[in-house]
Amino acid sequence: MLVIDPVKKFFVLFFVLLGGLTAKAGIPYRGYVDISFGNAYNFNTAQTVSTNNMQLYGMASTMHGIVLKNWFLGAGVGYYHSFRDQENMFPLFLVVRNTYDKLKVHPYIEARAGTVYDPLWERKLQVYGTLGAGISIHKKIQLGVRLSAFSRPSRYFTANAAVAVSYSLGQ
Repeated sequence: MLVIDPVKKFFVLFFVLLGGLTAKAGIPYRGYVDISFGNAYNFNTAQTVSTNNMQLYGMASTMHGIVLKNWFLGAGVGYYHSFRDQENMFPLFLVVRNTYDKLKVHPYIEARAGTVYDPLWERKLQVYGTLGAGISIHKKIQLGVRLSAFSRPSRYFTANAAVAVSYSLGQ
């Protein structure tokens, strides 16, 4: 029997309903596709000395939602790859983004919160959070920075800093 995690059910249902409901109700839809590259640093709170913990990572994600004035509210999914450890993880998150459109460059701030699925860890789901900021460099292209963290079992977590490029879909 196929068992689907409740978190995955929520996101699948969200994406399926979002497209139909926004079109029917006349609510502006927007989506974003982004790629980020940066450094990840692993912290173990049980150790006072860390060695060789810095590593390069890349992440691709997509998020979809609705636009209410300057606010974007939505949900997203991503693929995270650590180049040194060859580790692959899959974040599922809710996102809120505010764009200040009174200036030519349109600065934005963004927060993401959710979970990361990691098939290699004993506890497969971990807590995930991100804060980001940036500017629009073109009508549909944004450039920004992103700080993120996710928990790990046994007093251990990873902090990330990255440069991100986003492309907006929809209105």
